[in-house]
Amino acid sequence: MPNIRRTYLSQILLYMLLLAGVIATVLPFLYMISTSLKGTVYAFEIPPRLIPYHPTLKNFIAAWTSNRFDRYFINSLSVTVVTTALVVGLGSMMAFASSFRKLVIKPS
Repeated sequence: MPNIRRTYLSQILLYMLLLAGVIATVLPFLYMISTSLKGTVYAFEIPPRLIPYHPTLKNFIAAWTSNRFDRYFINSLSVTVVTTALVVGLGSMMAFASSFRKLVIKPS
């Protein structure tokens, strides 16, 4: 019985750690989206609010219409597409070549 309880407690601890990791990973993205929907005055308020009272898209409009943002976006998109194509192509060739190699597993 103590072994089952120890396994159960270790699973609870594992899930608590995983949940803390998920929260630590997702919370900055939620804060970033929330801040992008706030006005300039409310972006640095103390204490910060996750959900803005008056969400606005003015920040997105200002970003898209200033400093040739469309050109920067197309540049980033083209670099992403080329990089992804290269990674998939080279990775596929390496996987194909390594599939003919015999895997040797030594008993421990």
